[in-house]
Amino acid sequence: MIAGYDELNPSTAAVPVADYSSGCKEQVSKLRLGLPRTPFFEGLDSQIAKATDTAIEVLQKLTTTVREITLPETSIPVDEIYAKLRSVEAYAYHRQWISDSQEKYQPATRQRIIDNAAQVKAADYAQARLEVDILRREIKKVYSSGRSGDAYTAEPTGPDRRRVQSRSCQHSQHVAL
Repeated sequence: MIAGYDELNPSTAAVPVADYSSGCKEQVSKLRLGLPRTPFFEGLDSQIAKATDTAIEVLQKLTTTVREITLPETSIPVDEIYAKLRSVEAYAYHRQWISDSQEKYQPATRQRIIDNAAQVKAADYAQARLEVDILRREIKKVYSSGRSGDAYTAEPTGPDRRRVQSRSCQHSQHVAL
């Protein structure tokens, strides 16, 4: 598990990090799991969906509760937010090296980083940043208000899964399925 602020990673925030390792000492039978179906379970590859369902069945037998939870919605799709932020922030991260050491990048990779960032207008990037900030506040409310009451979330993992929302859940822990 990776948690906390990283000054070299623009997607992290300088906020206190919960003691995630304390969760390793909890009895599995006392865990409460939330399943945020939207957006994490949408459009899953059939094999990942099957494996995820199997894992959830196992978790239902081992834990106190497994139930669906609803995370806040955004005014633009989470995938679009992620794509805009990722594109601009990837370029910002690589900009100096692309300029000083072009030969260290495969031409297609270097061009993709440049082109993807160039396609995002400043206003769209600012809107995406705002959406993420709002989303983080709203998710924090879900986990701290007792509406959810879930100490952990279970989400599928696999190629191309988006984790914008889950990264920002500072009062929850995640079980990768």
